Amino acid sequence: MIGTSPSFAAVLRSCSKVAKTDATVYLSGETGTGKELIARAIHQNSLRKDGPFVAVNCGAVPKELIGSELFGYVEGAFTGAKRTGYMGKFVQAHGGTLFLDEIGEIPLEMQVALLRVLQEREVVPIGGTKPISVDVRVITATHRDLYELVKEGKLREDLFYRLHVYPIKLPALRERKEDIPFFVDYYCRKNGWNVCLPNSVMNLLMDYYWPGNIRELFNVLERMRIEYGEAVPPISGIKSMLVALKNDEKGRGELTYREQVEKEQMMNMLEETKGNISKMAELLGISRSTCYRKLKKYKLI
Repeated sequence: MIGTSPSFAAVLRSCSKVAKTDATVYLSGETGTGKELIARAIHQNSLRKDGPFVAVNCGAVPKELIGSELFGYVEGAFTGAKRTGYMGKFVQAHGGTLFLDEIGEIPLEMQVALLRVLQEREVVPIGGTKPISVDVRVITATHRDLYELVKEGKLREDLFYRLHVYPIKLPALRERKEDIPFFVDYYCRKNGWNVCLPNSVMNLLMDYYWPGNIRELFNVLERMRIEYGEAVPPISGIKSMLVALKNDEKGRGELTYREQVEKEQMMNMLEETKGNISKMAELLGISRSTCYRKLKKYKLI
């Protein structure tokens, strides 16, 4: 795992604690923050490490197929079914860990079946009648607020409480910018990219907002390596690769992407602290005067 920032160190501590148990884990965080890597790390440091790690992106499976993908099916269960049937992901993960990414994408009608499997620890393949016992540790993830999905009627509340046993929130890359040099070094070593990036380039990478998080950082590094080889990339060339930077070049009358996110953060903090500016400043890690100035800037007071 890459990084030494306090926010990421807290994630690693949580992973270390929960890995020793069989508790169901819920990972939240923006797209590109490395949720599957964390899920794998929990598995590899658990007593189940010698068992399988099976990952399913629920959002990538057609809704009409999610049931057969998770629970399997018997021979002749439906038109087009394999003659030998299909061993679903729960059975495939027996003795190990099942990682269900984008869990909020599972349709409501399938959530009842998933809840039953989590409660009974057994699956009944589609078209079958005989339950199959499964010994599986379940880790789920979404890039959205899971309880918001409950309030929107997209996730059953009883399923929420089955999944939300041990939540871990992964910080966005902008919340752990001190780790960026470590990611750059890792990428260079992994790909044999012998380039020495000057401070001007590193400062640009550190200053950028990274809405796509670690995935976007690696994509930009990949483009830099392809485009410039072992030559030092020019600042202008790198800027053209930073998608959200274009939003920062809008007219004065509009908020930049960074400002929009900052304003939303300030609004959330204002509500959380019930208007206590001193508390807000403390939580945001800025001075009271800076906090007050930002509130005025966004017309929040």
